[in-house]
Amino acid sequence: MSQSKGKDLHYVSVQASPIILYKDLKKKIAEIRVKRDAIMLAHNSVNLDQDKYNKCIIILSLFSAFFESTKAQLDLANRTDWVGPTSILMPILLSTILGIISSLMKFKKFPERMELLSKATEKSNATVLNMRRLSEALNFQPYRQSYAEYSGPVIESYRDALDYYERSLYPHEHDLYMGKALKIAAATREREEQHDDEIEKLLNDDRKERFNNNLEYPDNVQLDTPDNRRPSGGSEVISALDTDSEDGQIAHNVKININDKSSTPKKSNSVDVIPVPSPVSKTEVSHDISSWLPKEVLEKREQNKKLKQEPLPEPEPEPEPEPEPEPIVGEENI
Repeated sequence: MSQSKGKDLHYVSVQASPIILYKDLKKKIAEIRVKRDAIMLAHNSVNLDQDKYNKCIIILSLFSAFFESTKAQLDLANRTDWVGPTSILMPILLSTILGIISSLMKFKKFPERMELLSKATEKSNATVLNMRRLSEALNFQPYRQSYAEYSGPVIESYRDALDYYERSLYPHEHDLYMGKALKIAAATREREEQHDDEIEKLLNDDRKERFNNNLEYPDNVQLDTPDNRRPSGGSEVISALDTDSEDGQIAHNVKININDKSSTPKKSNSVDVIPVPSPVSKTEVSHDISSWLPKEVLEKREQNKKLKQEPLPEPEPEPEPEPEPEPIVGEENI
């Protein structure tokens, strides 16, 4: 409800729309990036113009030195034809052109302009960095802290970036460089989306490949060795190491159902049996290694056994110390 306090009082209605920090930061980041690109394009254009002037000065200086050296070496100033006056006037002409170009460069103020554009670029980079830092921290800090940072350093750097942008470019340059910057931003957006799609496709292919590999062993763990074809070229695959059996035969491709815990390992019917020249008749394995030890080692073992069996000698009792003689009473007075 408005209140009337005077005829000259102006009434102002302030009704600002609510701000969603994430969307607002995203919008401002895109704006500052485009304006930073426009500033960099202007800086590149100024740098190219300065390079042109510098190249002209270098070329004219070299030609002037060349004419001076040629005139001195060939003694062209003493000639009576047109070459003599030309050789005298040409270095003067080149020096005059060189001075004109140098004066024009001073009027252009290339160093001051490039310094201002460089500062504007730095301000834009700092603003984008502050906004990205706040945008990434929105979900990890209290909202009051986010509001304080947004209304404090972030908005201040945003204003500084806009101020430098407006001061660094002339009015007729805004449309020129902003148009180029918008084209670059659109091309960059398409390129980033294409790269994101390619990365997502690569990740999906990798995820699909891992899923297919896991399907081969859905409920158990792969216990056999990598597949190896038989040397004979057969189609059957050897999927386990060769193991010695109790009956003296060597079996290949022993298949075990690891899902059935009650079952015991059995040999399949389709196994290759390789006969052994001297089959082992006993089922028990002897652990006696004395049959293949050298004679010196056996003798040493026998001696160690005898030494262990002999009883240890009892230690001799220690002799009791002799009692000290008792002192005689009255001996000290003698």
